[in-house]
Amino acid sequence: MSIDLLYIEVNLTGYGTHGIRVAQEQGLTTALVCRDPREYARLDPDPAELVDRLERVDTYDTSQLMRACLGLEPRAVIAYDDYRLFQAAVVANGLGLPGPDPAGILTCRYKDLTRKATAGIGRDVRHVVVPVDGTVTSSPLGYPCVVKPVDDGASAGVRVCRSDENFQAAVGGAIDHSTHGRGYRCLDAVLVEEYVEGPEYSAELLWDNQAGSWRLLGFAETVLSRPPKCKELAHVFPARLDPETEQVAEKTVLKWLESTGHRGTAAHVEFKIDHEGRPALMEINPRLGGGDIRLLIEASTGLDVVDLYQQLWLGRPVALPDRPWDGVAHSVIRYLTPPGDGVVRHIGRPETLDDAVIAHEIQDIGPDGVTATDTSRLGWVVTLHEDAERAVAAADGFHTSLVFK
Repeated sequence: MSIDLLYIEVNLTGYGTHGIRVAQEQGLTTALVCRDPREYARLDPDPAELVDRLERVDTYDTSQLMRACLGLEPRAVIAYDDYRLFQAAVVANGLGLPGPDPAGILTCRYKDLTRKATAGIGRDVRHVVVPVDGTVTSSPLGYPCVVKPVDDGASAGVRVCRSDENFQAAVGGAIDHSTHGRGYRCLDAVLVEEYVEGPEYSAELLWDNQAGSWRLLGFAETVLSRPPKCKELAHVFPARLDPETEQVAEKTVLKWLESTGHRGTAAHVEFKIDHEGRPALMEINPRLGGGDIRLLIEASTGLDVVDLYQQLWLGRPVALPDRPWDGVAHSVIRYLTPPGDGVVRHIGRPETLDDAVIAHEIQDIGPDGVTATDTSRLGWVVTLHEDAERAVAAADGFHTSLVFK
């Protein structure tokens, strides 16, 4: 029996699970190819139990993966997980199915290759690749600097360093976490970059296969925790950018993507705006924006980016509106984080909700509690309002009303 949509793993934040449900609602058959279905047992619902067919294979071994996919005869091969995007592109390409160029995926995944490809576009960011063998004990670029794995994603292992002590801890952390929780083995090197002052944003884009070009769905504004962690605490969509800066950012983002050769799917481009108004690239993720940014885009524009993403891999026509963020209400997602490090025993919930709150989710705390840090995400709240400040205030109000014990 052939399969309509074959998933090479899914991410752990629900995008793939939502995609499986959307596919099944459309009458499509689904299969999941994964290393170990137990990896998904903590998800509710469990994607391994949703699909019509489940196959176990080492999804980091492209030859084994291709062999399994040949037997399933899929109409489309798709990935949501950062660590299998390249494999999905290779398999799709090998089977003659729709999908992005594997070389473009790699150029985005390896941040040193991204820097090389995008040099001279926007504000250049000084950078150097450093081995994690302990031979380099001080930043070659001075301080402050940013240390990040060359080939990891979702801001994992990213640290702002202001001293040799910070730098050594960041490099040591890269060594300690060289094998990712999902079994991915990172390169034995980190990228050291100059620290760019300025607010942080992301561009959310999808490929319009009717026009043969990228379509910007909008900019998301990122709220970060204090250094050195600089973890994402909230997003605002559309971002509060003035028209001139927005125009410059859009042109720059499209040039960055063109330089990498990435096309045909989705892109989540993270950047800063420096004090001179120049976009400075942080990284290009060749996928949909994480952190449930999809919820914000759908709340504000009505576009289900997961559905559109799957249509692209299926080779179906996808035509997107121009500037879908114009004139829409602002949506905000605020991650629910405890006030400090420790074991969370209970989360007291708000008695009343602001009218701007449209959805929220709070993690259930079991009898043993949950070990957490001050940036651990124990839930989220989404707000929607025509006024951006009002939407932000409602999200912050929900968070401050929580009682963490």
